[in-house]
Amino acid sequence: EAAQLQSTVFEDSGYAVLRSSTDHTLTLKYGPHGGGHGHNDKLNFVSYGFGGILGVDPGTQAYSAPTHATWDKSTVAHNTVVLDERNQGESTGKLMLSKTTDGASIARAQTGDTAYRGATLERTIIHTAEYSLDVFDVRTADNQPRQIDWIYHNDGAVQTDLGLAPVTLARQNGYQHL
Repeated sequence: EAAQLQSTVFEDSGYAVLRSSTDHTLTLKYGPHGGGHGHNDKLNFVSYGFGGILGVDPGTQAYSAPTHATWDKSTVAHNTVVLDERNQGESTGKLMLSKTTDGASIARAQTGDTAYRGATLERTIIHTAEYSLDVFDVRTADNQPRQIDWIYHNDGAVQTDLGLAPVTLARQNGYQHL
């Protein structure tokens, strides 16, 4: 029988691993940038469950891949928030809260204003056996309107009865690959 793993925080590397009583696990990234190997993906999360990766991190491939520089390190290639279709700056986030109760694991982290000048990103994830709640707060110093793209990558096909309309995306910062 497999060991029952608990939620864990890896302070030095900046990861909060949230586990539930099922095999569904969320990993929130908030820590140091990572130098030349780092991606502009503060407050990114990856979701594992049901025998595979659910919320994927598509920003990982061979360094020799032609899209390594234009996709892998881009913010839009990760499950996080993008402001004004721009990449985050190199930054280190901060864990604000990590708590485990009988039924939930909770983590809250923020970027300060280093990921985006004049803006603070804060993500709170509440993870249970039945659901995961993702609350992403963006605060700007100037209170000016900003384009906020909440990005989530999942394997599979989209199915909806909703009417969809074409959208024009930026041609840089990873958006050209969507």
